[in-house]
Amino acid sequence: MILKILWICSKNLIYVGHKRWILRSLSKKWRNWKATVKRDNFDSDLPIEEQIHSPPDRVQADQWKELIKYWHGDAKKVSDKNKDSRAGQSTIYRMGKTPLAIVREVEAKNLGHDPSRAHLFLTCFTYNGKEQMKELSKQVPEGELDSSGPNDVFSQAMGKEKSGSVRMYGLGVCPSDVWGEVPSSGTSYRMSMEWKTELDKTNKKLEELTNLYLSRTNGGNNSNFTFTSPNQQIGSSTSFSQRGRVKVKLFPW
Repeated sequence: MILKILWICSKNLIYVGHKRWILRSLSKKWRNWKATVKRDNFDSDLPIEEQIHSPPDRVQADQWKELIKYWHGDAKKVSDKNKDSRAGQSTIYRMGKTPLAIVREVEAKNLGHDPSRAHLFLTCFTYNGKEQMKELSKQVPEGELDSSGPNDVFSQAMGKEKSGSVRMYGLGVCPSDVWGEVPSSGTSYRMSMEWKTELDKTNKKLEELTNLYLSRTNGGNNSNFTFTSPNQQIGSSTSFSQRGRVKVKLFPW
């Protein structure tokens, strides 16, 4: 519900094809912000009465009361369990707020080619088993690059990918997006919306040029002319199916 409220394009023009990634990114940032509020303002050792009347500047008083009660309840048990789990993690991201996409771009410029997942991992993470990945990287023949696929050095050291996601590529990337010939539904939707946006721009430009041509050849008398865009001529139609996917009919047959 919150994400639907956030998706209001009143100031910036954002392609609909980017909506899925943007909302996932907002969701992650929203969780991180709540974690920051709890870390900086909540003390599980203090009673509720001592904390309930001092909400942070960016939190409403009534919401702060509910948060304090929630954090003192069953959420505290879950939080303690998550802390223990995080303490046992062997991998820690050490690039701060810099996302993987930015690191990948910088490394690509430095290396002259797209970095492998193993290279990115060794650059961005601390890992107890780094030596294993380094040894596997040495087995790649000199002058050749680590194979880009589900059986690369990274997968051999860290295990196979889970269904629906691929590590070291950021939010919303599926294995089929990286290695498969058929893109995921999210990628297909984004591509179709980008195509439709470009087509609309082309149609608008064509209409402007057509009107300009008619104004010069007919002395401005083009009242009997009706512009028909190419996609209208071939019977193009756009309909929305389940999950908001767009079906674009390219040809009438």
